[in-house]
Amino acid sequence: IQAPALSFFYQLLGMSPGEIGVFGLIVNVGVLISSPLYGHLLDKVSPFLAVSLSLLTCALGCLIRGLAASKGMVWASAVVLGMGAYSFEQMALATVARRVPCALRSLVVSGFLLQIKAVSFAATLLYPSWVRVVEGGLQVDDTMTRYRITMGMCSVPCLLGWCYLMSRRKQLQQDLDAPPYQDDVALSRESPPPSDKGSDPDEAVGGTAGGGIE
Repeated sequence: IQAPALSFFYQLLGMSPGEIGVFGLIVNVGVLISSPLYGHLLDKVSPFLAVSLSLLTCALGCLIRGLAASKGMVWASAVVLGMGAYSFEQMALATVARRVPCALRSLVVSGFLLQIKAVSFAATLLYPSWVRVVEGGLQVDDTMTRYRITMGMCSVPCLLGWCYLMSRRKQLQQDLDAPPYQDDVALSRESPPPSDKGSDPDEAVGGTAGGGIE
């Protein structure tokens, strides 16, 4: 829901368009560095750790950005966000996909991405209503304060998700860290590829005829 207000928030902090671009650059560099690390965590260490760490960096990064009083704090939030928050969707998608049968994987991936886009679109459409709630319900007239509250809302879903994972850590860690669904591997072991021997009728007949002549 904070997306429509981001640029205005940065401008109120005195950031120029170029400095706002630096924020994006820091985030993208962080993603490039952290993505292989998260992939290693997901494949070799613990999917639970990858998802929970990504949620935690999301909550911390959004909170730092909402409290930022200077350009330096905004760029610090970019470092934290780049080191996991922007990888959360990929981590969640990969974790879900590895736990479903291969026959359903394309459906699950498509449904997950559609859900993410639908929620983002709905949140953007609800921004005017959110502003009315903050101004009318919370009686917040100061523009910067309203923007800070909006920036802070970004951390709420991530923090709630992280708290949920921690509250059910033992069970969820066991479920998420279980081996991927092995239906395709098991199928390949049970049904070896058919042999080509004797598959050509002409070859079989020719062989028989040749044996009879000799």
